[in-house]
Amino acid sequence: MRSPFLWLTLIFAFLACVPGGGRVTVRESRDVEVDYVQAAKIATKLAGSLRTIEASLARWESCLKRQSCTPEKFLSRTEEELLKALSAPELAGMRDWVREDFRSSAQTIEFYRSQTSSLSSTGEVARVFNREWSHGMRRDEASDAFPEPRETGRVLAMRPPLAAQGLVRPAVLAQFSWDKFFTEAVMPSVFAQVVRLVRRTRELAESNDLVAELCVQSNPGGAQFMLWPSSEPVRRTSGVSIGTLVIYRGLYAYDIAVAGNDFHCNPDAGDACSKIDLVNDGRPVFHCADVDSRDNAWEWQCSRREGPLDGCTARP
Repeated sequence: MRSPFLWLTLIFAFLACVPGGGRVTVRESRDVEVDYVQAAKIATKLAGSLRTIEASLARWESCLKRQSCTPEKFLSRTEEELLKALSAPELAGMRDWVREDFRSSAQTIEFYRSQTSSLSSTGEVARVFNREWSHGMRRDEASDAFPEPRETGRVLAMRPPLAAQGLVRPAVLAQFSWDKFFTEAVMPSVFAQVVRLVRRTRELAESNDLVAELCVQSNPGGAQFMLWPSSEPVRRTSGVSIGTLVIYRGLYAYDIAVAGNDFHCNPDAGDACSKIDLVNDGRPVFHCADVDSRDNAWEWQCSRREGPLDGCTARP
């Protein structure tokens, strides 16, 4: 969730413009195989549904600006429509990616709602800001982190921030309104994030790019590697490094283990396993170092890379 400190920062910019451990064995499941012909059919059908959803966003934007619908209703209904469009069994990882993004947006809204009651006075807002700033940043960092905008026609110029003076004075917040801040700053940010998500999904479908090929490398080689959507752990994709995993795009949990050993993260128990994003991150290599270390299963150093694709085979 976006931190309260970040939103407090946005508030002051806005004001200036106002007038589990142990080894586990995964339950029996069968690797999901990707059929490129079927993937193309799914993409074609999906693209049409996403264009309809994308077109509806203009109506939602107007509704939100008029405040004739709530942000919660917008998020709930749009997420519902997206998950319906992504109902193909093969798209479980994509559904998890959508859920994660909407969960983040909902948390942002929830945070705003909580501030309406918890930061009821302008003096209290200033005190919270000053406490967070003084505990979390040095004075020289504040000057860069909190530039205070001023409106010059339609252009926002920058001038030295009040934070750099050591305090944000309560008087600065005299014109502050939570409702106005939410309507003109928070909600447009949340709405823009939803627009980006729908557009990204639609572009993937229109370009028949729903399938990713991930080159899995490890040091040492020969490690077992497994991906699965958290919502449907039986839909796993597994292999042995070094090798290429072909999988539908989405957000997946993963685990890696030395050959012959059990995995550590338990998909069935809902453990908070490490995640890999195959939608927004297009880098083709996933490299894990020190896989043979048994001291701590979570200390393996895994990262996405541009290359090289040593040992992996590309789609013909």
